[in-house]
Amino acid sequence: MKKSVLFFMLLFPLAGVPAEETPSDKEQEFRKTLALLESDQFKITATYAYSSGGRSIPLAGNEGTLTVRDSVAEGFFPFFGRAYRLPMGEEGGIRFDGKMEKKQITVKEKRKNSSVRYKFRVKGLNDVYDISIEAFGGDYCTVYIQSNNRSTISYQGKVEPLPEP
Repeated sequence: MKKSVLFFMLLFPLAGVPAEETPSDKEQEFRKTLALLESDQFKITATYAYSSGGRSIPLAGNEGTLTVRDSVAEGFFPFFGRAYRLPMGEEGGIRFDGKMEKKQITVKEKRKNSSVRYKFRVKGLNDVYDISIEAFGGDYCTVYIQSNNRSTISYQGKVEPLPEP
């Protein structure tokens, strides 16, 4: 009995010694996502849309895409929501291909949930879009699109590096 008490007394001080600090998998995924967004060489494929009414709409077969190459953003997203002003014959989706303006990257580092927000403005044919991408690590992100002529809409999807040419 005395030996077991002595054994536990020697064991408990060792239990309180912290292990060597290594970055967690979650932190490594966040760093990888941050580096990808900062590279300005990525593609986002949206698989769900969330209208301003709060509905979740799966986009199977009609995915939205956003491609960023250096300072140019090209994208198409199906639109589900209220349009305030649109020219006749407008196809209904959000389409743009142009130089990014007012680009801004904001990093919020917290102990458990770090995030990066990538914002820019781009002109479409008949509209101007303020686009904000929020990523927490891993491949998944949320894309928020505000427009002068349409209600705000968001999309959930995956961010990935551009394929090699």
